[in-house]
Amino acid sequence: MMMKNKVVTCSLVIIVLTACIICTGCTSTPGTQSPVQTVPPSGTIPSQPQSPVTPEQTLTPEDTSAQPVITPAPGDPSKVLVSYPSLFNGGNGAGLSALLSENMKLHHPVDTLNNELVAARSNGYTIEKIQVDNQIIEENSAILEVTISWKVAGSPTTSTPRIFLLYENGQWKLDNLIVRPQDT
Repeated sequence: MMMKNKVVTCSLVIIVLTACIICTGCTSTPGTQSPVQTVPPSGTIPSQPQSPVTPEQTLTPEDTSAQPVITPAPGDPSKVLVSYPSLFNGGNGAGLSALLSENMKLHHPVDTLNNELVAARSNGYTIEKIQVDNQIIEENSAILEVTISWKVAGSPTTSTPRIFLLYENGQWKLDNLIVRPQDT
């Protein structure tokens, strides 16, 4: 399961990095790139005389038409996590399955989820609360950095996993699963 999480994590990182590259225009052709300004190693910029702008000169904003516009999917992806603690603590595999992306449902059918929840409960894992610390929303994906307050055999602990979500069929869906504090 850890290998699957690493593969999913790496895949989403690649998707996010690709989107960042596209958003910043790093894929533009050499003729449309702006020249790179260099800064001397000392960190200071030498002073240069400024020439006044004459009425004949016009200042034009940078052309942004070549850059794609990425519109994030509607809604708040963190709302998916509202019912997660009660479903997890209640051992409700069918309820958790409803929160999962199609890809995750293939790897975690309801019977597998139920077995994972039984194992988590037998190890004394319960979720007290999930707090969203940061969210990065791209076109149809999101990464939530969260703090999960756990009880492990009655003792409090926290974990700070990243939760990956996909926008599918008009809803945000979990693309990874957290069933124990070590899943971070």
